[in-house]
Amino acid sequence: SPPHGPWWNLIEPYVTLSPVEPPEEVYGRPVRLYAHKADVVRMQVMLQLGGVYLDQDAFVLRSFERAGIFTQSTVLAMEADPYAKQWEWEPGGLCNAIIVSRPEAPFLQRWFSTYSTFNETGHEWAEHSVAMPWELALTYPQEVTVLNSRAMFYPLWNKDDVRLVHEPSAPGPKGGGWDFYESRQLAYHAWESVSMPYLEKLTPAIVAKGASSFTRMVQAFMTPEDMRIQEQIVLAAEKDQ
Repeated sequence: SPPHGPWWNLIEPYVTLSPVEPPEEVYGRPVRLYAHKADVVRMQVMLQLGGVYLDQDAFVLRSFERAGIFTQSTVLAMEADPYAKQWEWEPGGLCNAIIVSRPEAPFLQRWFSTYSTFNETGHEWAEHSVAMPWELALTYPQEVTVLNSRAMFYPLWNKDDVRLVHEPSAPGPKGGGWDFYESRQLAYHAWESVSMPYLEKLTPAIVAKGASSFTRMVQAFMTPEDMRIQEQIVLAAEKDQ
């Protein structure tokens, strides 16, 4: 069914939905899990159309255009390994939660062709979506621009970093949190699969208080309409009691 609700009504005028049929296979190999189906679809769409792919929990914090991202054939960013001793130089891979690419870009074609060996039950969860593009980037560096691990995917998904982002903190370098704008990173991926216990509790009123690094970051995306809708939801709930 199509999206619905007051928040969707706010953005619907700016969005064109293009329904797709989730793939059952890729290169003749079965694809059963939802996350892997999404991996395949994003590759197919980016190969056809190019542009910017963002996971639904990705936040763009600085202009990609001003950063020169759109002058490159394909741009990906490192996902650091939080457990590596020298993680700055040993990324866990290139995260596919944010992809910038031209249509039919050579790197994307090469990357997608590796799905001919896809095996959902016999490989690591993120082998083709994260580990594989890093291996290809090392072999074909002329085809892809790789941004460092602080550009888009930091803080990370491990427990300490999730707490850093979502637990109460104060603004400033000594506040105990993470300043997304002082870091000058281009984007942030919120890792919703591990952050959902924090994310599902958020309301515009909580965001407006700015008690955590995350809420201070997303304040830039709020409008007066968000507060108005929350007030309507609260009033409707009170009437139903």
